[in-house]
Amino acid sequence: MNSLSNSYSFLEKPIPVLEQHWPIGTVPLVSVSCLVYNHINYLELCIKQLLEQQTSFPIEIVFHDDASNDGSVDVLKKYANLYPHLIKLVLQEKNIYYHNVRKIENDLHNLRKGKYIANCEGDDYWIDPLKLEKQVQFLERHPDFSGIHTKVEYVDSNGKNVGISNKVTPNLVEADFSDIVLNSIIHSVSFMYRSDVLVMNNKFIWDLSDHYYDQYLFLATALHGKIKYLDEITAAYRINVGVLKTWNRFSKAKYSEECINFFQKAPLKDDWRIASRLKLKTVYAILYCGNAKSGNSSAKDYLNKYRNNLSELFNLLPFYKFIPVLFSLEFILLKGLFWHVVIFISMGRIMPKGVT
Repeated sequence: MNSLSNSYSFLEKPIPVLEQHWPIGTVPLVSVSCLVYNHINYLELCIKQLLEQQTSFPIEIVFHDDASNDGSVDVLKKYANLYPHLIKLVLQEKNIYYHNVRKIENDLHNLRKGKYIANCEGDDYWIDPLKLEKQVQFLERHPDFSGIHTKVEYVDSNGKNVGISNKVTPNLVEADFSDIVLNSIIHSVSFMYRSDVLVMNNKFIWDLSDHYYDQYLFLATALHGKIKYLDEITAAYRINVGVLKTWNRFSKAKYSEECINFFQKAPLKDDWRIASRLKLKTVYAILYCGNAKSGNSSAKDYLNKYRNNLSELFNLLPFYKFIPVLFSLEFILLKGLFWHVVIFISMGRIMPKGVT
């Protein structure tokens, strides 16, 4: 048996979690967080796939149900009764997602004990039974990395394969904070991270703002270390299902807003390089919104919002600190922005680049 950084040891080889027997009081190495809301059509598959994980370490699975009314709670209780040593439940009596996302995160975190955390919502599922094993082994051996994600398969509501994620280019296999600012590359269903990234300035990252998004988690993780990409399919992400059913032309603008909000809350305001990237990102967002018809009220709202955001970002730092961007890698982005403007003027609109 090989020594772990914890008070117990790895098993000699991964075995199914349902066949593992750990001493009472053993602290799990990995906590799996699973958000559920009216996922009755998908939940059983999600749970079964989680329970098929094979690891050489103990895990726990924490489900949070946000007052489902479709029978999801009964499914969760059935499995929690079958496997009380693995499954923990947080069951809300009233739906709070849009009103108090902080409570959801606090309730989950109060139950999670793992050194590492992995996410999987109730309408998604994992494909590779060694997903957790591969990710933990990498993070244990590479302390300079704080997170790891993988390629995912896109499936529709019926489970039919409709594509494979292809958002990670070779230069993003080992991504840093600036890379995460500029690129939406991580699917939460494939992500594992160190639990200590959740605290910043003695606050949980979901307490930094009135809203909390996955992007805050990705950015916070990247502040603590690099993020690794495994070019393997380990999970399935269900599209056109759930709270956010579709991506549209405003998705990139929303992504920019999340980055900017995080930047303004985090201790990063003296970093001219990150600020300059956010400035460029905001300009891109404005251009993406600009292809909407003039009568589209949502487009007008986004345009006004991101013009204001751009102004705020330029005011955060003296302009002279933005000049060095011309002599750095961001020059490539400036050239891309120039051609966006040319196309925008010549055609009157900018076509979105597709699903992110």
